[in-house]
Amino acid sequence: MAYATVAEMAKLRPGGIDAEDEDRAEALLDEASQLVDEATGTTWVAPATPPRAVKSVVIQVALRVFDNPNEVSGEQLGAYSYQKPQDRVTGLELSKSERRRVLAAVGKVTAGSVRAPLGYDVTSLAGLTAIGDGGDPL
Repeated sequence: MAYATVAEMAKLRPGGIDAEDEDRAEALLDEASQLVDEATGTTWVAPATPPRAVKSVVIQVALRVFDNPNEVSGEQLGAYSYQKPQDRVTGLELSKSERRRVLAAVGKVTAGSVRAPLGYDVTSLAGLTAIGDGGDPL
């Protein structure tokens, strides 16, 4: 089951969606919804409705593929040239920010890491004593 409708998708696309493209749009919405299910481990069954952020991401992913089915990342016409950044998601997949949005929407927190400096900061060790050395300061 798609978490958004073709009508909702058409409202967000300049020019809407032509009648002959509605089946393709519906298929993309279904695929994008399944991507969200896989990322979150959650499935909404009617009458339950997914959070707004989930619906938004499903439409965003479906529109990205609907408007760029061949995943073209650059074009050139005469002297005009344009290329999208290489790290940009172009296909039927969730970007890092989309994944974070849907996980947050279902209440799942992603783990992260913080870079720590290499070695010890001597000023933070002032006043500490080593274990088993009779209490002598470090």
